[in-house]
Amino acid sequence: MCLYIIIAVAGYLSFLNKTPPLIIEREPLEGWNDYLMIFGRIAMTFNIITCLPLNVHPCRKEIL
Repeated sequence: MCLYIIIAVAGYLSFLNKTPPLIIEREPLEGWNDYLMIFGRIAMTFNIITCLPLNVHPCRKEIL
């Protein structure tokens, strides 16, 4: 975890205010419906909803 934190901080500090906004926060392109972005958000939500319970149970069992 420390390695990832160091990499994240170094990446942020190398760009500072030039860091672009997240892709999911971008405005839709002119003349385009953003169906792929909507599908991506739904897929990510489904992924989190299904994977979180699958990972919490073994982790809780290990801690106990």
